[in-house]
Amino acid sequence: MGMAHVSLFETTMQSLQCCRPLARNLRAADVLLLLGGLALAFLLWLLASPGVQANGATVTEVYRGQEGAYQVVVRAIAPRLVRGNAHLSIIVQEAASQRLVSDAVVSVLAQGPDGATTGPVETYHEIATPLYYDVNLPLGALGLWRFTVSVVGLQGEAELRFPLEVEDPVVSWGAVGGLLALVLLALPLAVVGLRAMRRGKKDPALLKGRG
Repeated sequence: MGMAHVSLFETTMQSLQCCRPLARNLRAADVLLLLGGLALAFLLWLLASPGVQANGATVTEVYRGQEGAYQVVVRAIAPRLVRGNAHLSIIVQEAASQRLVSDAVVSVLAQGPDGATTGPVETYHEIATPLYYDVNLPLGALGLWRFTVSVVGLQGEAELRFPLEVEDPVVSWGAVGGLLALVLLALPLAVVGLRAMRRGKKDPALLKGRG
């Protein structure tokens, strides 16, 4: 066994030895408090989770359509985009075989309700998700925007058009719920730790490992 492995083993064992006095001072009420806090935190996290994770973020399918030889699926964080820098993830498939297309040139054009246009902006591939065509679009106006996705590949060319609503940012209840879950989990840990330390001071024999 190498020196690094020996050092890590010794450090781990010392940490466990330091935690033993605190564990001896735990009572049934403390354990119940910890389990209750953990259960509440987990329940709150479940309630605050808005959807399924995909492509590294919570995503919603906002459009699916077919034109020519291609089927296109567009995903965003929410059904309605938020004013500012909007992120879209696009999947391109061959309409006949449903085979994913990863070598096409895909661009997105957005036209706002005030007539202003953004793009066309060419998409890019993330290293972790090479089958997605990702794009960031600055959307400055509220209301209904009209998007055009252009696909150029071995199967030919296609343009797909669809509308999406853009609104002001709202409170992220998922982030709020996650923060509250951390607080609910941290408070019981702190309370139990303080109780155990106080009982250890009152009864030094516990800290020395006797009884």
